[in-house]
Amino acid sequence: MAGVTANSKKCSTESNSTKIRNHLVKDGLIYPNDEKVEVIRNWPTPKTKKQVKSFLGLTGYFKDHLYNYAAIAYALTFLA
Repeated sequence: MAGVTANSKKCSTESNSTKIRNHLVKDGLIYPNDEKVEVIRNWPTPKTKKQVKSFLGLTGYFKDHLYNYAAIAYALTFLA
């Protein structure tokens, strides 16, 4: 054994969902974290190229959850 033990007060075997690295895993599917979604919803509209790059850095979190994210992000780089 590797000397690893589980703390029964911190473990739950009755739940069908868990958070792993800012993702919600529920019923075998991976969902984005609701807190990250709220941050993006409340993000101010970018006005400069630097702000667009910052926004794209934030939204890169969702690249696995959004269809055709690369094409959308590429188009946004030319806005400012």
